Amino acid sequence: MKKIVLTSLLALFLAFPVLPQDGPETVELPDAVMEQVVRQIVGRYFKQRATPKEINISAQGIKAEWLPNVKNIKFVVVPDKKVALVSYMYAFEPVERKGKHYSVVFGLGNPTCDRNGDIWHFRVVKGRVHLIRRFGVMIIRCDND
Repeated sequence: MKKIVLTSLLALFLAFPVLPQDGPETVELPDAVMEQVVRQIVGRYFKQRATPKEINISAQGIKAEWLPNVKNIKFVVVPDKKVALVSYMYAFEPVERKGKHYSVVFGLGNPTCDRNGDIWHFRVVKGRVHLIRRFGVMIIRCDND
């Protein structure tokens, strides 16, 4: 009897990895779509200022020409090879898709460790990006032992 129970549990355990997973998948979108995503999200984060300010933003996944023009804000796009020289910067995480909807995290933090940002959901209809909403906060923490 004990062998039957153990065999059943083993068979059940081995079946789990082959079950379909319906979680989000990381995707790469066309440049025209990503430009709209970047322009819309960054445009909602940063409003014109009375005094000039520089904002560091990671080059990972974006192009400098996608960033909006905002009065008195200069976006400094930091290439991957210089990320370690910057203590804090804004960055986009890779885009994920679940069904017809996409999500992306945009936030501020240490490029190699602690970061937090907002999760933005959007959909693409006939090549146009429609931001659905900003939903939730993503926090990534590092364990520095």
